[in-house]
Amino acid sequence: MSQNHACSPKAIYVEITGRHTDNDQNEYWLYQGDSAEECLAEGDASEGRYGPIVETQQTYLEEELASYRLIQKLGDIEIPLLQVEDISQCGLIPKKRSFQHNLMVSTLPMLYIDHQELAAGPCRGGFIYVFLDNRLIRELVISGEPNQAPKFTDSDIATYRQQDDVPTVRDFTGPALAHLHLPLRLNGETANVRLAFSDHPWPWAHIEQLEANPTLINQRCQPLALNESSVSAMLQGNMRNMYTHSVEVNRDECAGKAALDWLPSMRPRDVMYEQAWGSARDYLEDTSATGWNTLVEQLQAEREFFESDDQQAVAPDIDTQTRQRHFSPALRSCLVQQWNNDYRADDERADDASLAMLPAPEGTDDCLAALREQQLCAVFLRDPKQAIDYLIEDIQAGQELLWVLSEGMKYHPHGKSAELIHANCFMPYGPEGEENPLYLDTWYDTRLERSRESLFSRLIKEEERRLARLRIDERLSALVKLFNDTSPGAFCHTLRDAMLFDDINHLEPYALLARCIETLQTGLNCLDLKATPEEAKTLQAPAKCRQTLETLFAATQRRAGHACSPLLFANENCSTNVWGSPYGRNLDVLQVAAQNVKDQQDQVATPTGEQLIAWQQRLDKEVGELGPAMSRARMALNGTDAVASSIVPTLLNAVSGLKLGETMTLTLATDIGDLKGALMGGLPIEVVDADGAVHWLLPSQFKPLTEEMAQGGIALQAASARNVLGGDVASSPAATGRAQVTGQVTSEQAFRWTQTGYIGLWSGLVVLEAYNLVVSGDAVDKDFGARSVGGVISAALDASLLTLQGLKLTNVRWGWAVQANEFLDIRLIKNSGWQEAMGEAGQVRGFMTLSAGLFTASLVAIDAYQLYQQGLRDSAKWTAGASGAIGVGSYVGSGYGQGMANAARMNLVRNRFLNGLLGLVGTPRPVPVMLVSLGVALVCQYMAIKARDDRFSLWVRYGPFGNHQDELAGKLLDLAEEAEDDARQMDKHDYLQGLQTASPKDAYFQLLQGLFQARFELVAPQGLVPIDSDFLDCDIAIRMTCPGLRYGEFQLPITQVEADCSAPVPDRRHTYQYAPMDRRRLLVGLSRQDPEDPTVRYLGIRLPREWRRLGVPTTGLGDVPAKWLAASHHRFQHEPDYQREYHQGSYLVRISPGDIEGQGSVEYWDPVERQHRKLEDSVSFAAQPSTLTWVWNKQGAGL
Repeated sequence: MSQNHACSPKAIYVEITGRHTDNDQNEYWLYQGDSAEECLAEGDASEGRYGPIVETQQTYLEEELASYRLIQKLGDIEIPLLQVEDISQCGLIPKKRSFQHNLMVSTLPMLYIDHQELAAGPCRGGFIYVFLDNRLIRELVISGEPNQAPKFTDSDIATYRQQDDVPTVRDFTGPALAHLHLPLRLNGETANVRLAFSDHPWPWAHIEQLEANPTLINQRCQPLALNESSVSAMLQGNMRNMYTHSVEVNRDECAGKAALDWLPSMRPRDVMYEQAWGSARDYLEDTSATGWNTLVEQLQAEREFFESDDQQAVAPDIDTQTRQRHFSPALRSCLVQQWNNDYRADDERADDASLAMLPAPEGTDDCLAALREQQLCAVFLRDPKQAIDYLIEDIQAGQELLWVLSEGMKYHPHGKSAELIHANCFMPYGPEGEENPLYLDTWYDTRLERSRESLFSRLIKEEERRLARLRIDERLSALVKLFNDTSPGAFCHTLRDAMLFDDINHLEPYALLARCIETLQTGLNCLDLKATPEEAKTLQAPAKCRQTLETLFAATQRRAGHACSPLLFANENCSTNVWGSPYGRNLDVLQVAAQNVKDQQDQVATPTGEQLIAWQQRLDKEVGELGPAMSRARMALNGTDAVASSIVPTLLNAVSGLKLGETMTLTLATDIGDLKGALMGGLPIEVVDADGAVHWLLPSQFKPLTEEMAQGGIALQAASARNVLGGDVASSPAATGRAQVTGQVTSEQAFRWTQTGYIGLWSGLVVLEAYNLVVSGDAVDKDFGARSVGGVISAALDASLLTLQGLKLTNVRWGWAVQANEFLDIRLIKNSGWQEAMGEAGQVRGFMTLSAGLFTASLVAIDAYQLYQQGLRDSAKWTAGASGAIGVGSYVGSGYGQGMANAARMNLVRNRFLNGLLGLVGTPRPVPVMLVSLGVALVCQYMAIKARDDRFSLWVRYGPFGNHQDELAGKLLDLAEEAEDDARQMDKHDYLQGLQTASPKDAYFQLLQGLFQARFELVAPQGLVPIDSDFLDCDIAIRMTCPGLRYGEFQLPITQVEADCSAPVPDRRHTYQYAPMDRRRLLVGLSRQDPEDPTVRYLGIRLPREWRRLGVPTTGLGDVPAKWLAASHHRFQHEPDYQREYHQGSYLVRISPGDIEGQGSVEYWDPVERQHRKLEDSVSFAAQPSTLTWVWNKQGAGL
C-alpha cells in the first residue's frame, strides 16, 4: 500500500530551505515522553527541492503518534516544535515545488536601522526571543567578531523551565549559529511564530507574564513576516528586488522580509559612525569608505563657501536630491566648531583634539558575504529604542549646530551688522502687535540682497539654519510618531521589558522615557534662536509635541490616555493600560532602585534627563511674509468691483470669442430686473432649450418682450440658463417677465475656460478683501486714530460692494441682498440720453465704486504727505504717484470715463468748451486705461519702498549687503547738488559719504545710527504714577522708545526740549488761527526707565508758570484789537486739524525733541585680538516724529 494512502502508516517529514553548514547543528527528533526515539535523517525525498528534507525511518499510524513530540535539537538544547497529540500523519508531498507539511525556513534575523523602518542592517548586540503558540521556545544572544556577520547563541530554555528559581540573566550554552531555522509550517498549518528583539535580557517574571497573557505577546512581539508564497518566490530567484525598490520609493514594499541576496554589501554595525553620518543606512552600505570621504569633502567645501567673506563667492555643486539625507548635523557642527575655535577668545578656545573630526572608517569586506548565495531569507525585526536614540541624538546634534552657527556670525567682519539687521528687520510686528517700521519684506522689498548666495545670507547662515530646522522638525515629528505608536513591537511596549526587574535595572525604562519627554518639551518651541516668526511658523513638530505631552500628562482631560502614562501615574489615573497592574508604576521599587543608583554610582551609569534649552519667548502674533505684500497689493488694486465687472469680462471674452459660430436668438423667462447684469455683461452663458439641447452663447443684445412678442415664436424658448458663476438667469417658464437675448454661439471649452478664470479671480478678490478688512480692524484695535479708522471704512466699503456684486451675479435671492442690490441699481440720472451715455456709472453702484476708489486714493495721499513730512521726499513722490494712479483707475473702472466719452460723442452738452472737456477727460477705451493705471499703481508702490532714503534705508541699499552698492557714487553726486538748499539732503550726503569708505566697525556704528531711531509719543502723566509718584506734578509726559538702548551701554541723556506755546485767535474772518505766544527750551523734570522694557523711558515736563498768563489781547467788548491783528497776522498758523480745540479755546504746546546724542559704549568683536572690545563713541539718533502737539486747556489737563 502506498505511504500516501489514507490508511497506511506514514513517515514524518520536515523540509528545510537551503543547504548550509549550520544544517548539521540543527537536528530534528521524535521524542516519546522524555526519551529521544528517532532522529530524522535526509533520504531521497530531497532531490529537486529547495533544501534537504529529513524524515523518520519508521512509519507511524495516526494513533501511534499521539504520544510523540517533535523536537529541534541544538547540541543538548531541546526546542519543542510539536507537543504531545499535536503530531498528525501528513505523508510526503511529491510535487517538487510544494513545501512539506513541516517547513523550517533558514532565516537571518536583521534589524531596522531607521525610524521609517525601510532599511535594515545586521543585528547589534542584544537578544532575540522566539515564541511558538504563545510559548517561548528560544532565547538567543547576539554576538559577533570584527568584520563578521553576527552569531546567534541559544540558552537552554527547556532546562530553565524545570528550575524553581530561574536566574535573571541566563547562560547561553548553545552552538554559535550564522542563521536560524524557524518554523513556517507545522502539521500543514501556518505556525504561530512571533519574534522580538531586546537590548537586554528579559527577567523570567516578564516571560511568565507574557505566556500567561497571549494578548501581551501580540503587543510586544511581531509576527514572522514570512509566508509560503513569498519564500517560494525568493528562493526561485525570479522576483523583483523589493528591498532596493522600497528604499528608492521611500515606501515599505518588503513587509519585513527580503531575500538576503537582495541586500547590498554591508559593513558591521558601529553606533558612533552611524550617528555621526546621520544616516545608518549610508554608513553600513559604504564598505569602501569612499562615501564617507566624499561626504566630508562636500561638507568642507560648503563650509568654505558659507564662511567666506568674499562678495562673489561661488557655491559648490550640491546634490539636492540627497542633501537632506546627507546633511550630517554632527559632522557639520564639528566643522563649524573648528572654524569658530580659530576666532574664539583664548579663554574660550577648546582643545583642538576635542574638536577633531572622526577618522575615516577603514574599508572592509561585505560582512554578509559568507551568507550569500545560500537561499537565506532575511526577516527585519523592530528596534524602536535604537531608532528613538538615533532621533534624539540627531535632534541634539542639530540643536548644537544651530548654536554654533549663531555663534559664528559675530566672527566675521560684518557679522555684527548682519546680526543687527536680522534681529530687527525680519519681524513684521512687534511684541504688542504694532507694525515694525524697519521690516524688510522679502517679497516686495529689494533694498537688501537676500539671495541664498549673497554675503548677508551667508553671514546669518540662512540656508544652513533652514536645513537644520527642517531636519529637526522632521526628526521631532518622527519621534512623536514612534512615541505614540502602539503597534506590535512599538517603543511603548519595549519599555515594559525591564519593569519586572526588582533591582537597579527597574530604572531602565524611566531613563529612556525621561530622554523622550525632555526632547518633546524642547520641541515645543523653535530651537533656532535666530529664526524669524515666519520661519518658526512653518514648523509642524511643536504642535505635535504639545499634543503628545498633553495626552501623556492628562493636560486637557481627567485621566492620562497615552500608552506610556501607566509608567508615570497610578492605574486609576490612566484611561488605558493594556499591560495591566503588574507593569504599572511601583513607587516602592522605584525608591529602592534609586537608592541603589546612589549607592553604586561609581559602578552604574544611569542616564538622567537634562533640560536641552530654555523656552524661547516668541511673538504672540506671527504673520507670514505674504501679509505686507497683500496689504500693498490691495491698496494699489482698489475698486475691485470695477475690475471684476469691467476689465475681466472684456479679457475673458477674448477667450470665449476665439471661435464664434452662428447667431442665435432665444427667449428667457425671468423675474430678474437687471437681466444684463445677471448675465454678467456679455460673458458666455449656458442655455438648455425646451427640447433639452445645450448651447453656449455669447450675448450681445438684450431686449425685454411683451407677452404678445414672446408668443410670436421668433426665438428659441430656453428652459434654463446660467452664467459662469453658476447663477440661474432663467427662473422658470411660469415667470411673468420675458426677455430676448441674441448672441453668437461659442464652445463649451470656451465657457469652461471663462468660468475657471472668473471664479479664480473672484476668489482671489474675496481673499484679498477679507484680509484687508481683518488687518484694518486689527490696526484700529491697536492704534485708534483717524488714519486707522479711515482704513477700516475703506476696507468695509470695498468688501461690501464686492459682496453685493457677487451675490447679484450668482442671483442669490436673499431678501436683504436683493434690497441692497436694488438700491445700488437705482439710477441717479433721470434724463434718458444721459442714462444711455453713463450706463452703469449713472447708478448708485457706479457712484459708490468711484467714491470707494477715491477714498482709498486719499488715504494713500495722506501716507505720501506723512512721508514728505519725515523728509523721505523720493518715497513720498512715488507714493503720491500711486495715489493718482489709484484715483484714475477708480474713475475709469467705475464707468465714468466711458460715460464722459459717450456724452461728448452724443453732444449732450451744448457748450462747445464743456463738450470738448468731456471728450478730454473721458475715454472710449476704459479697459487699457484701467490696466495701465493699476500697473502704474503697483510700480509706484514698489518704487516707493525702493526710494526710501532715511538713514536705515540708505545703509541697507548702499551698505555691504545692499543691492545698489555700485550706485553709491552716483547717489552722492545727486545728494551733493541737492544739499545746497536742503539741510536734510546734506545730512544724507554726510551719512553716505562716511559709509563709502567705512571699515566694518565704522559701518556697524553707522547702522546703529540709522537703525535705532528714537520714537516719541505723548502719554497721560497720571498713568505713570506707579513708576514714580512725582509724575503727578508734571504737565506733560512723553514716552520715548529707542531700540538702541537694548544693545551695549548706550545712554540717552535728554535734559531739555524745545517747546512753543500757541493761543487761539478769535478772528471771525479767519478761523482756526493760532498765534505763537512763546518759545523756549524747557528742562526735563523727570526721567525714568520702564521697569519691564529697557528700551522705553518716560520724560516728565513742567510748563512755565507765566505761560498760564499768556493769551491773545482783547478789547473791552471781547474783540481782538485791529492793530494787533494787523501787526501779528503774518505769524499766525492755520490749524484745521484742531477745529474742536479751537472752538473750546484750548492752547497748543508743541514739543521738539530734536536729534538725540547717545553717549556710551557698545561691544564689537575684534577678530585680530579675538575678544570683544567696548567701543566708546557717540551715536546720533534721529527723533520720530520731529514734533509732538499737546492740547492744553490751561486748567492743568491735556486733551
